[in-house]
Order: sequence, then C-alpha cells, then structure tokens
Amino acid sequence: MRSLIVIWIIFSFYCSFGQDPKSIPLPMHMRCDGSAALMPDSSMIITQYNMVGVNKTTRYVFKDNQWIEESNKLVDIINATLTDGHIHFRFSHDFTRLFVLVHEDSGQHFYELSKNEEGIWGLPQEVLIDNNRKTNSVPSYSFDNSKLFTTIEGRNDWSVIEVWGGKNYSEIIEKIKVPKLKEIIQVISIGEKSLLLFAAKKKQKEYVWYLIKETADNSWTAPVQISSLKMYFFGLATTAFPEWMIYSNFENSTLYLHPTPPLLKAELKTPKRNNEIAISQNEKAQNINQMVKPGGKYHAVLIGNSDYQMDKLDLVNPTDDVDELKQILTNKYSFNTENIITLKNATRDEVLEVLYRLRKEISVTDNLLIFYAGHGYWDDKVEQGYWWPVDTDPANPSNWLSNSDLKEQIRAIRSAHTLLISDACFSGGIFRARGNEIRSASRDIQLLYRLPSRRAMSSGNMSSVSDNSVFFKYLIKYLDENTDQFLSSSDLFTKVRRAVLSNSLTVPQDGVIMGTGDEGGDFIFIQQKE
Repeated sequence: MRSLIVIWIIFSFYCSFGQDPKSIPLPMHMRCDGSAALMPDSSMIITQYNMVGVNKTTRYVFKDNQWIEESNKLVDIINATLTDGHIHFRFSHDFTRLFVLVHEDSGQHFYELSKNEEGIWGLPQEVLIDNNRKTNSVPSYSFDNSKLFTTIEGRNDWSVIEVWGGKNYSEIIEKIKVPKLKEIIQVISIGEKSLLLFAAKKKQKEYVWYLIKETADNSWTAPVQISSLKMYFFGLATTAFPEWMIYSNFENSTLYLHPTPPLLKAELKTPKRNNEIAISQNEKAQNINQMVKPGGKYHAVLIGNSDYQMDKLDLVNPTDDVDELKQILTNKYSFNTENIITLKNATRDEVLEVLYRLRKEISVTDNLLIFYAGHGYWDDKVEQGYWWPVDTDPANPSNWLSNSDLKEQIRAIRSAHTLLISDACFSGGIFRARGNEIRSASRDIQLLYRLPSRRAMSSGNMSSVSDNSVFFKYLIKYLDENTDQFLSSSDLFTKVRRAVLSNSLTVPQDGVIMGTGDEGGDFIFIQQKE
C-alpha cells in the first residue's frame, strides 16, 4: 500500500512531463549518470558522478513530500568498494542479486553482490576475472538468476546474444541469433522466456526497442517493436513494480518513470520475496560502523609479562618478544614509534588504563594491534579465559584480566581494524564464548581494508603453551620475511599456523572476536615504502 501511495504522490507532485508525455520526471537533484533502480521499498538507487568524474551511488527515499538522501548497507558497500571507475548496475528480478559493470582505466571489471539467507548484502565478488570480453551494456539476469544475457563489443555480427552460465557465469552456454537485427546494443530479461532488445534492423539506421520470446521448440520469435519506448530511454530497467519502468535522458541526466507497455507487462512476473530489500529488521537493530577509508594511523599496544610477583610464575621470553616485535613493526611496517605503547610486566590496572585511554586517541580510520605474551588461564567452571598480569594470585581471580574485559574494551575502541595477537596458555578461549569462526580464504585487500574488523589470533586453543614460543618464532619470521606490500592478518596466520603445526603439538587459532563490531574486513599490515 505504501508503495502505491508513493507512486501516486510522484504522479500528483510533478505536472511537467518529460520528452515523452507518459514519462514522469523526478527532481533534478536526483540526476542519473548511469543506472537507476526503483526498489521494493519504493526507494531509488542511482549512480551519479561529480565534477571530477568520481562515481557515487546514492539512495533516495520519499519523505514529507520530497526525495531525501538516505543511505543503507548496500549503498555503503558499493561506495566503499567500487569507486575506481564509472559503474553501471542491474538488479535481478527478485532483487536479491546485483550485477555491477565497472569501467576502469585497465578495462571492464564485473562484480556480483548477493543477499544471504538473513537478507543481508555481502561484499562484491569479482566474476569473469579471466574473461577478455567487453559487453555493450550491463548483462541482465535470467528469471531464475542462473544465467546472464548480454552482447559483446567488437563482434562482426552484433545480432548474437550471448548467454553466460556456470560458476561465476564463466561459460558461454548458449548463443541466440536474431536474424532480422543487425546490431543489438542492450538486452533486458523481461520474464521467464522473453527479452527486450535495443537494436537496429537490417537496412535501418534507427535503434528502437524490440521484444522477442522463446518458443516451445527453444527457438525465438521474430522481433516485435515496442513503439512506446523511445530511443533516448538510456539505462532502461524494469522496477519492483510491474506497472513502471525507469530510465534516464542521456542528454540532461534527468531520471524518469515510464508506464510499462502492455505487451511487456503481460510478460513480467514478480518473483516471490521473503523480505523487503531496503533494510532488514535484523540490520536495523545492529550498530553498523561507517565504511573505512584508507589513510589512518597504525597503533600498537605490546604487552610482555615475564617477571611475576610470584617467582614460580616467571617466564623468560615475553619482554624480549615485545622488543623484537616493536622493532619489526617500526622498521618494516607503517607503525610510528610514537604510536606504539610498550607494557613490560604490566598489572591488570595498567593494561585497562591504556586500553581505556585509546578510546579517545584512536579514530574510526585508525588501526590497532594488541599483542600479549605471558600466562593465560581457562576456568572450566565459568567457561571464561583470562590473561594473568604480573600481580596475579592463582588462588584469587580479582586481578585476572578476563576475555570479557578485553572484548568490552575492544568494542569501545572505534578503530577501523583491531587485531589481537595472544601468545599465552589457553588463549584460544577468546573465541570460546560465541564459537570460533575460522576464516577459510583471504578476500581482496581493498575490500578487506574498507570493512571494519575485530579479529584475533592466538598461539593455542585450550592447551598450555611453552615459554619458548614456537608461535612467536614463526610470527616474527613471517613478518620479517614478508615481501608483499599488503599483508592481511588471515594470510599471515595461515603461514604461521602451518609452521607451528609442523613443529609443535599446539594448534594456533584465528577468528572473529564476536560481539565487538566486526563486519567482515581484516587487519592489513602495510610495508613502508623505501
């Protein structure tokens, strides 16, 4: 009902119609320089470019008789990860997938975003990576999302439609020949077995819109012209509402709604959707951080506890480990000495005081590394892990530093990325409370950096670890020997874990610190430029 009211308001509010008397112009501040979509929640998502050609995707909602800008998670993801060129996009029929074509200096790149079972949009995944083909326009999803329809630039015969399928749409599974057409510029999937084409017939110069339909014998009908759709309908797309299509005027970037021609409306079918697309109730309830922009400082808190108040707890290496790690971070990576806090033989109060102070000092674009070497303990009765500061009494937990305390402090520090490295007995307990989500594969560095992360890696799971740490030995080794300018913590952990498993009986752990604001990114070690 709300959607129909919004459309009615649009119709009533604008009395000046565009070049086509049936088209409804939208406000000039909603100019469209690429693609546009009318979503199931009646919002508009539009690509726009500023004066220097930087791409921006904007979402508008209709409130108080006006269109106002209001972002959501999907738009934030696009603007954080796909800004290196001009982009054009097209949604699937059910609005659960989005195909994005990015024109960069290096050529065309193809990305797909999709919603998970909970209705939350994931990160862009590059598809057709090894494909040298260049499309004339954004490919269009089939009704069941299993295929993409498109045409290819540079072909001698432009009357062929390619159908891409298979994993990441990497295979050409079909070629559709349309004999009466000489050039097909754009393909739009309309229904289960119909395509809308922007094309020119043989011996004709003018491009117009045609409909073709698949027959029972898997052939295609002759093209039928849709006369109410005009040549200047740039970026034409179906919407979440069968009654309306959307397009922009290429000359002035004005955005228009246009009634769906009856012949096309008969072909359109709206897939069943479990959720409205804009913002799920689950997403509304979350406190989602802003996308991270590169350029923040690198901070570190390095804690090494060797000299305990109870002599029987003394360790040999942790304080030396802290010095060695600091030297690697400052000499090779983007850590300045003034942003590294070293705590040797620290008490519980000293650790908490530093973490509390960092709440004010660290910005949303900064990165924080927390390293701890010393004793750790797992209490089975309360299912809680602890660090043991130097003033620890094993018989009195009042001075122990619990995983819950650490999570609370990490959650309160609004960094872009926080990485906790714990080289202590039973340090795997940091993951225990909510389950250990081990990363199975590394994502593209740019995507990982631009989404907030709260991750940890530890020297062992729920077992004791020797004073002469094999974990730290290989941590330093791979940080020191790394030749990549950008090293994600997940890639670092993969190397360290493999070496530790081959040279000891401990099993290092890696995962998200649950409940602290992680959004799927990763901590990136950036080497200094020589």
